[in-house]
Amino acid sequence: MQGQTQQQQYNLSSVVSNRGLFTTILLNTLDINNVNQAQALLASFDQENTEQYCLLLSEELANEALGATPSREIAGQQLKNMLSAKGDAERKMKTERWMMFQQGNRKQIIDNVKLALRSTFIQTANSAAASLSAIGVIEIPANIENDIINTLLENIRLLNQAEEGLLPQIVSIGNDQNTQMQNPGMLENLIKQHKLNMKLKRASIICLRFLCEDLPVQCLTGFQDTLLTIIVSGSLNYSKAYRDDSDDDAEVEALRALLSLLPAIHERFSQPGPRQLIIPVVINPLQAFPDPDQPDYKFSHRRYCYQCLNRIAELYYPYLTEYAELLFTQTLETIQRDSSDIVPLAIELWNVIADFESSLQFRNSFPKSASEFLPVYFKDVRPSSLYQGLCEKAADQLTNLMFTILLTIPADSSLDDWNEYSAAVMLVSTLYSVVHSQDLFNKLSTFASQNLVAVSNNGSNVITTAQLDQIPAYNYRNTAIYVIGLMVMGTRSEIKNFTDAAAVIRSMGLPKTETEPWNALSENVLVRREHLLDYVKSNLHVLLKGMLEDDTLVVRNTAAWSVQWICSEFADEICPQDALSRTPQPLWELLVTSLRDGLLSGNVYVARHCSAAVKNLAKSCRKEIAKKPINFVSQMLTELYDALFKVIEEGWEGNASRVAQIATLAMEKVIQNTGAASRQFLSQKVRALLEYMVANPNQSEQTIIAELMVIRASTLRMEYSIQSHTPLLHTVIGRLTQSQSVVLQESLLSCLYVLAGFLNPVDTTLFENLIPYLTICLQSDTIPGVQNLVLEVIAMFGFLYSVRFEKFLPILIPEIFRIFNFHAANFAQSSFSMDRKVFPAVMDTLSDICVSTPKGFLGYIQQSLTITRECLKLDIPNTATLDEEKDVFTVFTSALSFTSKLFSFAQKSGRADNPFLTPSGIPLKDHVEQEEMPLFVHSLHTLAQKIMQRCAPSGEITKEARQFMFPLVGSDFLSAFIVLVTEIKDVETCTHQLNLHTDSAPIALFLNAIILPKSLRDYSTAIRNLLSYN
Repeated sequence: MQGQTQQQQYNLSSVVSNRGLFTTILLNTLDINNVNQAQALLASFDQENTEQYCLLLSEELANEALGATPSREIAGQQLKNMLSAKGDAERKMKTERWMMFQQGNRKQIIDNVKLALRSTFIQTANSAAASLSAIGVIEIPANIENDIINTLLENIRLLNQAEEGLLPQIVSIGNDQNTQMQNPGMLENLIKQHKLNMKLKRASIICLRFLCEDLPVQCLTGFQDTLLTIIVSGSLNYSKAYRDDSDDDAEVEALRALLSLLPAIHERFSQPGPRQLIIPVVINPLQAFPDPDQPDYKFSHRRYCYQCLNRIAELYYPYLTEYAELLFTQTLETIQRDSSDIVPLAIELWNVIADFESSLQFRNSFPKSASEFLPVYFKDVRPSSLYQGLCEKAADQLTNLMFTILLTIPADSSLDDWNEYSAAVMLVSTLYSVVHSQDLFNKLSTFASQNLVAVSNNGSNVITTAQLDQIPAYNYRNTAIYVIGLMVMGTRSEIKNFTDAAAVIRSMGLPKTETEPWNALSENVLVRREHLLDYVKSNLHVLLKGMLEDDTLVVRNTAAWSVQWICSEFADEICPQDALSRTPQPLWELLVTSLRDGLLSGNVYVARHCSAAVKNLAKSCRKEIAKKPINFVSQMLTELYDALFKVIEEGWEGNASRVAQIATLAMEKVIQNTGAASRQFLSQKVRALLEYMVANPNQSEQTIIAELMVIRASTLRMEYSIQSHTPLLHTVIGRLTQSQSVVLQESLLSCLYVLAGFLNPVDTTLFENLIPYLTICLQSDTIPGVQNLVLEVIAMFGFLYSVRFEKFLPILIPEIFRIFNFHAANFAQSSFSMDRKVFPAVMDTLSDICVSTPKGFLGYIQQSLTITRECLKLDIPNTATLDEEKDVFTVFTSALSFTSKLFSFAQKSGRADNPFLTPSGIPLKDHVEQEEMPLFVHSLHTLAQKIMQRCAPSGEITKEARQFMFPLVGSDFLSAFIVLVTEIKDVETCTHQLNLHTDSAPIALFLNAIILPKSLRDYSTAIRNLLSYN
């Protein structure tokens, strides 16, 4: 094919009649010179006739005469891509498109793919497996083609049956030299057939795995027993008479399929039989440790076995007791003997168990009467009788083993990488949070104290003499510092859980008998925290010195990491709160000075953790600063500003740029929490920052974004002092508006939104200069985030400049309406995820403009009404998640709120043809026979109806809706309701228009369902009369 001219010669009909041409086009997708033209042709075939194109792909895939030609594999991939989807909207579109195919064509495509699944060419079979699973994900939930799973299971069963007769022959002939001499090639043919069987079985198992991953659990319920039998008994038989690499490949896929199936077999796993079937097949391969000469032997087996065990621990913790000793022995052996890629998985198994047991302790102690306030994270944890205390029994040996691992951390190691060291770090922390015995605290603190300043190999009793000779002194210091940080880390996770719930429980006044378990557990946690705080205070100076002065990089990094955690958990105690503070002032000064030096150290890891530590300190100092605006705490925090700014200016590249982000957040917190005395200082710094941005136009994008965030935060803190910097600000913004970077645009707009509130309302220069830029940003239809920010900036400028803003309305408002229409069209075409947050932004902006510039807005009322009507017509897709559903209800409430403001606006404008109180031409069917309703009333009824359908399907608002949905929509609805009934003074007219005397009216149902009628009666006499009107 040559260029565009050649591309135009072919259509779908031409390749249907010339299959060789279709094969060539598919093969050209592998040719770097022709790939673009080939892909464009395939896309044109899809546009011309998707159904015919899918049929053609399936026929290419099933054409065994093509042998191993890659076009078959490509056809399968193309077919799979035509049917599979990433998001709900795309899945819905592709499902509907597939279901519109003729039934005969759908069946033919499925039959072709099933035929390809039995191909003797393994790449073709694998490609068919992916295609068939994509079809199954569409058809099985609709109960249209339930034969797919049965077909796969039957394929595997027949292959297993064939192997039962084949393997003894291979073994027998392999041991019989005479037969081999009499029948040369016979053994080779049998082995070849065995390999083919295993490859075909692997293809079917791959398809089953895809289906187990993508299908809803309920779709697999009827196949649980057969799936388990086929996958476990038929495909994970490690004691075969004959084995080769093809067996290993099939077994690995069977383990992956089992991993995907585990969430769907709750009922079966609760029975001893299936458990005793599953556990051995995921334990036995773990005993096949790598031989020094064969380090990769059964590596994939062990990897997926541990992934299965981790999933079992998450899903079926109550049944681990009977296997606890086996699991403990096996994981310890793995940690001591296996490869570095498998060890983290073995450690992670205990992390999963420890995390679950920690949650279970919290769940069990939580008073039952307060269960509806239980944090969401714990709601799925089953009750107390299931607690096994596995970590308490294993803690001592596991801790010793983790010490051994941590003492071998290489000098250039980083916790940013996932390996056995980072896994060990997490396990020590999680064990500390779940095992509340004093013994564990003593063990960890003693180890840390013994080795914190180690200068020679004089370390811990958990290390053997042979190991002591090989471990450098820095490893002891590093591990000791880690242990302190990990104890703080484990404490923080505990404390957060308890503090989130403590206030709720105290306010309920529950009887002592019910709160006793909770009180005992929380008291234990708080006492341990006090002990740890004392220990940390006594050793903080050693950690700070190690962070700055240790001669080994890994120790300095670890010390900075631990200091960050200490400032996160104990900042309130370290920051002096009053003259009688238990924390000596010198410790605070040492901490701040050390953090400043760490920020300026040039070490990216130390600078990052010091930035995070400063952020936490600044947050904790706010109480002291609020009491006494000019104090040494505020002054010392201000000193850190320059150091943080130098971190941002450093110009870190790649992953290191995260340092600038954290330093920026720290600067924001410092700015927000410094006292009034720092305003002049901040004003000077902002001016210096603006001058720097003007003088250095080629800064990195990350640095500019950080500087904009600092200006934004400083503006909020300095209030109107930004005025003195306006000329420089004009210059900076003028340059930044030329940028094509979306991230930079979003940062600039976010900064502008804050600045707009503090600019001189007389000086419109900045805004007028920004109009072209804002208009261009409004046209960024594929970047709703930018559009939303622009809308917020426009609304803010509208309030700031009011009358002067009116002359720009003819430029801006038509563009805002265009945005709404564009995204409404996309919404109708199922681009659900992208557009649902734009609608509220549009209506909120128009609503603000309506209030700020009423005279200029008069001409846009009818178009605004069209928007609110369109929004209230939106439907929530059946596939919508709870968050997506909330977003759509936000659209509804924004529409109602906007309508409410338009109603008040129209009332005040004195228009005789008020469109909100005169009939709208929209009859409310089923509620008011042959009667038209005013627009505002219709909007109230429509939203009330949608609220009741979602929140109260049976007439009473559900608990879930009351907790998550009703707070979102209820207040806006009630606000609009109050506006209406306040404006309509006549009770009888109001009741008639609202149709409250009809029991089935949506508003009446809504008002009866909510639990706020008493508070409603307090709003006004009109509402009290209305609600009591008979």
